[in-house]
Parts: sequence; structure tokens; C-alpha cells
Amino acid sequence: MPLSIHPKLVLLHDLTNYIKRPCRLAALDIGRKTIGIALTTPDWQMVTPLTTLHRKTLPYDIKALEKALHGFDIQAILVGLPINMDDTEGPQAIYVREVIDALLTETPAFLKNCYFSFADERLSTSGAENTLQDHMSRFDAKASGALDAVAAQYILERALKIVS
Repeated sequence: MPLSIHPKLVLLHDLTNYIKRPCRLAALDIGRKTIGIALTTPDWQMVTPLTTLHRKTLPYDIKALEKALHGFDIQAILVGLPINMDDTEGPQAIYVREVIDALLTETPAFLKNCYFSFADERLSTSGAENTLQDHMSRFDAKASGALDAVAAQYILERALKIVS
């Protein structure tokens, strides 16, 4: 499947050709009900979970993303792409691509200087569960939104190994 017709969507390993460091990067873990968000520090030395948004409609989601990312001067957003273990893309990966395509088609003003890239999110939820297991149950982590934000953190940490 081709990446996109959007010029702001670039390959992960090419991302540093488009952005100027120091800058913050964000990661999105997009689900059908929530979007987990994580951020780097401007020097990319630390990644922290930011929040989890509860999804409704595309216009609502865009406003919620704008509010969550306001003031962080994000230059790139890495979007977790749920690749199957056999390297194929299933229905959820197609759904995530469609969400990003719709978001980029809307071109909200707060994203006009921001690049997007897909990052392999295989096992991000289990990685997040392992991180949170000493602090709360999986049910509590999911209910509180912590699981999705920590999954975004996991996606961003793995992606930084490729772009750094």
C-alpha cells in the first residue's frame, strides 16, 4: 500500500531530513476509541506519556489533539502502525492509515509545520502492560487511559532508535 499523497507524510528513516533539531516529537497510538499521546524532550533524550484522548468524531478528535499538543512546538508526529507479526497490514493498520489520511486532508492549522511518519507498533501494548504491571492492573490501566499513553511512549522510544 502506498504511503500517502500527502507531502507531510515521510518515511521514518528519512524524518531527520525534514526537521530541525532540537525539537519535540510526538507519538500517537490510534485506536477506535482512544488516542494515546507521548512526547520527547527537545533533545530527544526522554520520552514521556502525555495523555489519552477519548475519540468521538474527526472534528472533535482534531480539536482534542490541538488542545493536547498546544504549546509543545511539535515538528513531527510518529503514528503507531499495527503491523502483523508476519509483516502484513491488517484491518487495524488500514484504519490507522485512513485516520491519518483524513487528518492530513483536513490540514488543521496547528499541524501545518508538522511532518508525519508511521512507526511499527508491534507489541507496544504488551510493552506498555509490562511497564505498568507493578503499578496497576491491565483493566485499571486501560480504564484510566494510562495504557494507551504508555503504548505511545513505547512506540516513540522504539522509533527514536531508527531516527537518532
